[in-house]
Parts: sequence; structure tokens; C-alpha cells
Amino acid sequence: MAHTTDEDPSAALPGDGVGRRVVRGGAVRVVGFVAGNLFAAAGAVVVLRYLGVAEFGRYGTVLALVAIVQGITDAGLSVTGTREVALTASASDRRRLLAHIIGLRIALTGAGVLAAVGFGVLVGYDSTLVLGTAIAGAGVFLISVQSAMLIPLSVDLRNGTLTLNEVLRQGLLVVGFVVLALAGAELLAFFALQVAAGLVLLAVTPGLIERRDLVRPRWNVSELRQLAAIGIPVAIAAVLMAVYFRVLVVVMSLLSDDAEQIGLFVTSTRIFELAAALPLMLSVVVLPVVTVAARDDPVRLRYVIQEMTQLMALAGALLLIVIVLAAEPILRILGGPEYVGAAPVLRIQSIALFTLFVSAAWSPALIGMHRQGSVAAATAVGLLVAIVAGVLLVPAWEAEGAAWAAAVADVFVLSIAYVLLRRAGPGRELRLGFVPRLLLAAGVAMAVALVPGMPPLADALLAAAIFGAAAFALRIVPAGVAELLPARHAA
Repeated sequence: MAHTTDEDPSAALPGDGVGRRVVRGGAVRVVGFVAGNLFAAAGAVVVLRYLGVAEFGRYGTVLALVAIVQGITDAGLSVTGTREVALTASASDRRRLLAHIIGLRIALTGAGVLAAVGFGVLVGYDSTLVLGTAIAGAGVFLISVQSAMLIPLSVDLRNGTLTLNEVLRQGLLVVGFVVLALAGAELLAFFALQVAAGLVLLAVTPGLIERRDLVRPRWNVSELRQLAAIGIPVAIAAVLMAVYFRVLVVVMSLLSDDAEQIGLFVTSTRIFELAAALPLMLSVVVLPVVTVAARDDPVRLRYVIQEMTQLMALAGALLLIVIVLAAEPILRILGGPEYVGAAPVLRIQSIALFTLFVSAAWSPALIGMHRQGSVAAATAVGLLVAIVAGVLLVPAWEAEGAAWAAAVADVFVLSIAYVLLRRAGPGRELRLGFVPRLLLAAGVAMAVALVPGMPPLADALLAAAIFGAAAFALRIVPAGVAELLPARHAA
């Protein structure tokens, strides 16, 4: 076990107050997530209405491809880096590790962008999409390098600064969308906006991190080999996860000749991805804590897993209720009447949101216990199921078939993750007695839809309020969250 020195900037991770810092940090990230998504929604309104369904489908196809590249070329470095930096014994070890993480990110992302462009040429994308992939890929390169530089913020639980960076990125994009729309820009300019945002974010990075963590990239072969050996299982999981979330967009682009259906599925998937970013973000918040707890404190590890399971199940159920009831007004507000056809697709995809939330409570625990190979195995099954189901369902049911493929795949992932967590140990003591109460709260909330004459958006807002009240009344809310609320609610 590594011994913490006075120089260790991560020494506070095992402290008594870390649980409250994690909960508060998670709350800050959620607030930032909401603010960022408000920016993203504003940007979506501009892009959806300016480009139209078919052209937005082309735009979304390229963004899905470069997002796959971003996830693949991350190669688990964000997760591996967060875990390993949390365990470093000194500031010098930390700086050396950070330098090589950045160096590896530069090499992998550069190669990934070239591969994405080659893929576009190979499958016959037209010249606009191929050039758009190259331009958007350059933006992904810049943003990926910056995300590697910000790893110390996650380890030190500086979630406020991370939130500021995320909101800034979304704000830059929405301002750019508005400017481009007013200027009557062509599709390629929207891809170039990713590069502009990446340059600005890199420029402000020195002001976000501590001076001690500002390092130059390094490419020492032995260091990179050691880092790769640790990170390969996480890299496999990250690669599969990146492909898993976006592969059905590519499947649609290859198997469907209906540009309208592709556009509807891309629209639904874009909204799904905005919501899906929340559980992934929260899992990164808790990763440094479960990593240290897995090494030093099994009791704390079990407590965190229990709290995260209940919290993520509540959050996933809440989002599922809201999206099912408000799918049409959400799409109407963002894109206008021409996008309302995506509502059934979005309702189906929202099933995967619930399962994604719950599985995101368990994956950081498995990674913290050095069982990242299990996470990769679960995701591999999900990817295989998504591809097979997509190939079977898309030709007959188009966008709705792709949405069902996503939902079915994620149910498989959740089931396997639970089995793996039980085999790892902590899952055997996981208490799931709250599940019937959760179903009861969700059922009571969804009953709002039976009231005649209420607009869908009002249904969704009222159902969310009823679900929240029922969760407190039925004592489903985790203690760590309830402690941050006024005493009359925590009772």
C-alpha cells in the first residue's frame, strides 16, 4: 500500500468529511449539468431549426462518429488516470503520471481522428461529411487533451471548477451556433465550431488547475508501457462504452435509406446523450473515493455502493418519468413540429436511461477494486446485443427498432453488472428492499397521465413533484443526500 506523504495533494480522500464533500460535489455537478444542458438545449433549438431534419441527421452522424473516436482514444485514461493519481504517494509521482497521461492522450487521439476520416472514406460518406469528420475530429483532439489536463480536479474533489469548465464549453458552443445561424453558415462551419471551442478551453486551462499540476506531455517508453499495462482493461471498457452508445446511429446510417428516420433517431439519441452524461459524470465524482475505500476501508466501500445505488435508481426513475410524459413538448420546444415524430423513439430510448443510471453506480466500485475487466465484459455483451438487435430491428421498424435495440442492450448490461458486483463481494450485502417502494412511487407519479385535459408538460412537472415527495415519504432517499436538506425533509 502506498504511504501518503505531506506532499500528497490527495491526502484528504480518506478523511472523515469526504462523504459530505462527495455529496456536495455531486450536487454541484448536477447543478452544472442542468446549466450546461440549458445551454445545450438552446443550441439544439438553433441547430435543429436552422439545419432541418435531414441536414441535422448528417451533422449528428459526424458528431456520433467523432464521439466514438473521443471515447476510444480516451482509452480509459480518464478513469485509469483518476484512479492511479488518487493512489500516488507524492507530488512528484503525481506530476510524472500526469505528464505521461497527457502524452498518451495526444498520441492516441491523433491516431483516432485519422482513423475516423479513413472510416468515412471507406463507407462512402460524401465529401462534406468526410471533411466535416476531419474538422470536428480536430476539435475532439483539443478537448480530449484538455480533459486529460483536468484529471487532478476530479481527484482533489474540486467539482466546482470542473463544473465551470463544462458550462463554459456548452456556453461557447451555443454562442457559436447563434452566430453561425445568423450568418447563414454552411454545414462545415458548424463542425469548425468544435475546434474554436477546444482552442478557448485549452487557453483557460492554466487558470483552472494548480500550478503544481501544470505539466508538459512526456513519452518515456517504459512509463507509457507501465501505464498501458494498468489501463488496458479500462481502455477496453472505455472503447466498448464509446462504441456502445453511438453504434446504433452508425447502424441506422448504413441500413436505412430514409433520411427522415435517420434524422429522427439522431434527434432522439442526441437528447438521450444529454441525459446519459449525468450518470457517467456522477460515477467519475465518486471514483477517487471508492478507489481509496476499496484499498483501505471495506465498510466505507459498501456504504458508498449502497448510497449510490439508491441515488442513481431514484435519478434514473425520475428522468424516465419526465421523458415519457414530456417527450412531445421537449421535441416541439427544441426543434418544432417537424421533430415530434421522434417522441415515440425517445420514450423507448428512455428505458435505457434508468438502467444506465443504476449500472453507473456499480461500475466505479468494480474499477476501484481493480475489476475493470468485468466492466469491459458487461459492456461487450451490451455492444454485441445492440448491434445484433439493431441489424434485426432497424430494417423493419427503422428508428423505433434502433431505440428498442438500445433499451434491450442496456438491460443486459445492468443484469451482468449486478452479477459481477455480487461475485466481487460488496454486491452480496447490497440491500434492494427499496425497489418495491421505488416502483410504488413511480406508479403513483405516472398515474398523473390518467388525469384528462392536462397538457403533457404539466403532467411531467406534476409527476416529478409527486415522485420526489413519495420518495421522501417512503424513505427511499439516501441518508447522505437527506442530510444536506432542511431537517423537516430529512426526518
